[in-house]
Amino acid sequence: VKNWDGLTLTRMPMGQSIAATPLQIHYAMASVANGGVLMKPQVVSKITDAKGVSIVKFGPLARRRVVSRKTAQTVALMLEKTAARGGTSWNGGAFVPGFRVAGKTGTSQKSINGQMSRTKHVGSFTGFFPANDPQLVITVIVDEAKIGKVAYGNTVAAPSFKRVAEKLIPYYAITLNSNQSDSIAWRSIDRRTNLNDN
Repeated sequence: VKNWDGLTLTRMPMGQSIAATPLQIHYAMASVANGGVLMKPQVVSKITDAKGVSIVKFGPLARRRVVSRKTAQTVALMLEKTAARGGTSWNGGAFVPGFRVAGKTGTSQKSINGQMSRTKHVGSFTGFFPANDPQLVITVIVDEAKIGKVAYGNTVAAPSFKRVAEKLIPYYAITLNSNQSDSIAWRSIDRRTNLNDN
């Protein structure tokens, strides 16, 4: 706080004056999808021999609880409104027919020679689905999209989220939502960890 200048407080709510890597953004969204549990990132899920038989498997590992389950559910329900009808990424964006999607758009001006550019932007969308039983988190970052206007996250990133999600639905055999209640099932994370809700 002592290093903030006079503009930081007014710029931070819209994503300026701070920096986050795509992995950190993805990490944060995954923590919400996991009911407030921060997981250890991993690239390799298993090692197989020449015949395709698994020799070593690497299961998901929880680092720690970063927010309570209740807080994660509250945030997830708010994020769901982004991809729902009337949300910032609904029209042609992140909405996946038949599924509840939770996510957030982002549009940031790039800093060029110490000045915020009016023409160069980073558009993003990060989210998870199905929102009521999270299975996948997808993050899309588009740097300086050339579309002849401001490259808002809902315009350049959310549609890619939708296309990737639709390709992954049959690959992971994700079924259509049957539960339309305002609740979220974190059965998968409960199986993976023994972290209490503190």
